[in-house]
Amino acid sequence: NDDLRLYLDGNLQFASVDEYRYHEALVHPAMANLRRREQILVLGGGPIGLASIPVARAAGASQVIVSEVSPYRKDLAAKMGADHVIDPTDQDLVETVRELTGGAGADVVLEMSGAVQAVLQGFRCVRPAGRYSLLGIPPGPVSLDLAADVVIPGITINGIHGRRMYDTWYQMDALLISGKVDLAPLITHRFPMEEFEEAFAVGLSGESGKIILE
Repeated sequence: NDDLRLYLDGNLQFASVDEYRYHEALVHPAMANLRRREQILVLGGGPIGLASIPVARAAGASQVIVSEVSPYRKDLAAKMGADHVIDPTDQDLVETVRELTGGAGADVVLEMSGAVQAVLQGFRCVRPAGRYSLLGIPPGPVSLDLAADVVIPGITINGIHGRRMYDTWYQMDALLISGKVDLAPLITHRFPMEEFEEAFAVGLSGESGKIILE
């Protein structure tokens, strides 16, 4: 029913079942590879990357680091609970991640941007025998040194597309209802359907989180 509204707490509401399913899909990238007390690096602060921050926290991450270039989304990443937000155009991402993780590198890297440079940097940020989940879609083929980047350091790579039926639905239900995950700060704009052009313009500007058309 397209008119269904789901209220999970006093603040967060979903305008439709499809919107609710979208948020369920956000759980899979973050939950697929996480264990308690691990250090997580999120590459890309778009809506899915931002949503992975509180999910990683709920899964027991000891530290969540985010790499993002947009000033607006850097601020949003901090509001969503990131411990450190790195702008790779201002700081050396690999060096900074190593410093923040005691020289080891991130236990898990979540690549959410699809940017080729970010994908490659992720392999240099993950610790030996670490895990790398890729959800972002690059604009074309990506070349890497398979031996140096994957085989010798023993990296486990997990490609993610969509969600696991029905596991992530149940996980999302539990996280939201328990209050362990609050996605309300992620929804930064709401527009009536007839103002869709303005909504798309705001989204393309990068000055937004999740935009809802009602």
